[in-house]
Amino acid sequence: MFDTAQAKEWYNELGVGTAVKAWSKATTTTTTTTTSKSVIVTKIHPRDFEMKRMTRALESSRRRLTNGTEPVDVVLLHAPVCWPGTCTPEEESVTWQTGWKNLEVLSRRGYCRFIGVSNFDVHLLNELFSFATVRVSFLQNWMDPFHQDKETRALAKRHGIVYMAFSSLGIQWYNSLKRNPVFESEVLQAVAKSQGKSVAQVTYSWVLQSGAAALPRTTNSAHLAELRVFTRTQNRSRLTVFLNAEDMEIIKKLDGSLDKPT
Repeated sequence: MFDTAQAKEWYNELGVGTAVKAWSKATTTTTTTTTSKSVIVTKIHPRDFEMKRMTRALESSRRRLTNGTEPVDVVLLHAPVCWPGTCTPEEESVTWQTGWKNLEVLSRRGYCRFIGVSNFDVHLLNELFSFATVRVSFLQNWMDPFHQDKETRALAKRHGIVYMAFSSLGIQWYNSLKRNPVFESEVLQAVAKSQGKSVAQVTYSWVLQSGAAALPRTTNSAHLAELRVFTRTQNRSRLTVFLNAEDMEIIKKLDGSLDKPT
């Protein structure tokens, strides 16, 4: 699975499409049977919630990510509102509710296979459930040991929604704390030491064992190799997770504990 977005501020959708197309071509020329399938997730910027803009945006995404005619696997509303300074007043006037209705129309027209939302809390999800006519299949939210998003995850589970966790290694805390409590945490360091693993490996094992899909992000190939959580034997993949019940309970107690020693 590859996660990207139309927001040029933080993502390179074209780069993802180029890489996936090259990988797909390489695998089809070296194997006689399909052993793997890429799944691409992209997100619509709030500035493009208006129907004509959304249509153009999704057409562009299809050109970048597929052959231009195939639907994108998963498309999400990136956020319910614009981030400060990223939209004009006219763009901000189009609500996420309108954006969702437009996304439903485009999904029915074959622009994408599954749809969902990102950066939605319980209140917004419940409002979405009250009028959605196409299944909400995916939710992508911030989830790390100090921000576990338990209530939203529980709601998503009740509705059969795949919960995708971003910023699990603590990067979001730089916005408020100007530091990363995940890597600084003595609790997580102790769990990592007891397991003979790194804090990053512990964190992603916790994410997976909590029932969420992990979205690791790195520009360092060594870090990427460290975060590998699948092993492959005899054409089968299995998760490599390792935390025991005690470890999981210890990490569970970190939620909301930043005002306490960690």
